[in-house]
Amino acid sequence: MNTHEEIQVDILFVGAGPASLAGAYHLSNLIQKSSKNISIAIIEKSQNLGDHILSGAVMDPIAIKELIPNYLEEGAPVDALVNQCKTLFLTKNNQFSFPWTPALLGNKGYYLTSLSKLVQWLGKKVQDAGVDVFFETPGSELLYDGDKVIGVRTQSRGLSKNGEKKSTYQPPIDIKAKVTILGEGASGSLTESLIKNLNLREGKQPAVFSTGVKEVWEVPAENHRQGLVLHTLGHPLDKQTFGGGWVYHFKNNQVSIGLVTGLNYSKSDLDLHQEFQEFKRHPMIQKIISGGKPVSYGAKTISEGGYYSMPKLFGSGFLLIGESGGFLNAGRLKGIHCAIKSGMLAAETLLEAIEKEDYSEELLQQFQKRFENSWLKKELWKVRNFHQAFSQGLWRGLFHFMTQLLSGGRGLVDPLPSKEDYVSLKKISEGFEKTSNNKTQDLFLSGVYHEENQPSHIQITNPEVCGSRCLEEYGNPCLSFCPANVFEWLEKESKIQLNPSNCIHCKTCVIKDPYQIIQWKTPEGGGGPRYKEM
Repeated sequence: MNTHEEIQVDILFVGAGPASLAGAYHLSNLIQKSSKNISIAIIEKSQNLGDHILSGAVMDPIAIKELIPNYLEEGAPVDALVNQCKTLFLTKNNQFSFPWTPALLGNKGYYLTSLSKLVQWLGKKVQDAGVDVFFETPGSELLYDGDKVIGVRTQSRGLSKNGEKKSTYQPPIDIKAKVTILGEGASGSLTESLIKNLNLREGKQPAVFSTGVKEVWEVPAENHRQGLVLHTLGHPLDKQTFGGGWVYHFKNNQVSIGLVTGLNYSKSDLDLHQEFQEFKRHPMIQKIISGGKPVSYGAKTISEGGYYSMPKLFGSGFLLIGESGGFLNAGRLKGIHCAIKSGMLAAETLLEAIEKEDYSEELLQQFQKRFENSWLKKELWKVRNFHQAFSQGLWRGLFHFMTQLLSGGRGLVDPLPSKEDYVSLKKISEGFEKTSNNKTQDLFLSGVYHEENQPSHIQITNPEVCGSRCLEEYGNPCLSFCPANVFEWLEKESKIQLNPSNCIHCKTCVIKDPYQIIQWKTPEGGGGPRYKEM
């Protein structure tokens, strides 16, 4: 018998990112024109709007114009207007400009923005529209009635590391809803459990990811070129590793600098944070940041599988939006407009469900149909093989990319094959050795904070593997791929120690772990990074 407190809402969004906020805002506006009276709620694991939100970011305004046509007059926190774009190939000490910028990377007329600030602005509009936003409320598990999703059970609070109830203990709450919309971002814990439970990837390609590591810098005025957007290939990544860098010149002498690395890399000693440090040591980057100071640091995974790896987006009582549903254009390095549009399409489907009082899979499949008939599908179809093109290295990837540009995304093979990121990692016996690097200083810039005395939200289900097979075969790659020093090797005990309070919620560990024995769940509400400029 269920003894948890229950809250009933009509529509529940999980995650206060751009997809959920756009969906809730659009739905609230649509409902005003209807005779229906419904309740809409959003649960969010962070303490404040935007705390866990990170992106580059250059925003294509196509979707936000549809959502809020007068978004500029309404004070949307867009920053500099992009006035110059360059694509560069970097060697260790030099750079070479591409003779032309691919149309996919053409950004003139778009806006640089801080996604965390954009989410803060949009979230306030959502709240003003009457939507309830519950902060510090992570979802622990989905609630089912057979294969029908009927809501979310929240994470309990006030447990000690040993699972004992402290004086601050608060039990879980069951939030029941007619439809639950998952907008958790890349590799969300509830989303992944739903995909596994209902086999939503059947007949689909595997999900593949990259991890972006980013800093915001304040630089001297003489080093700053407001509105300039740089994208790079090459150094510091080798020719077998997919990825590239960016440098975006915002207003007020601020610069966004980042490096994206495909998680299908093969080197067991590749350190994502260290690669980013090498990127910043390049003479071109040094010329920009010399005399400046970093003000913020963070990292996140990016859903880059494209159209063929998108899971089934609907079912009885649920929809998947934003990166939870794979809505991201990897070829354009953009996801904000995709997230917003997916939320809007979900809202239009929800309105139909509300008016017909039908929340079945048959009705909610209209979300898929709306997507297939939208400009968003046309855009994602053109890059359906983009990430997969680079699975065999940079030069082959560029060749495949050119054929895709000439053939509307098809290329020579359609679809290009794909495999899970973790299977690509090579063993030490194949020529790789383990190194370690210090990441503590950057952690301070992320503002990360977790209540120390709580159960670890990161678990290794078979820790014996870490001190035996993983150490021998891969040199414990978690010590390298985690950009936040969550995993620490204790030499005397010959074991991995977890430092979950360092976690910045990027989810790289659950994707790249070669044995798939790392589990990540949401920590006690409010814990995590505190992004303000990201």
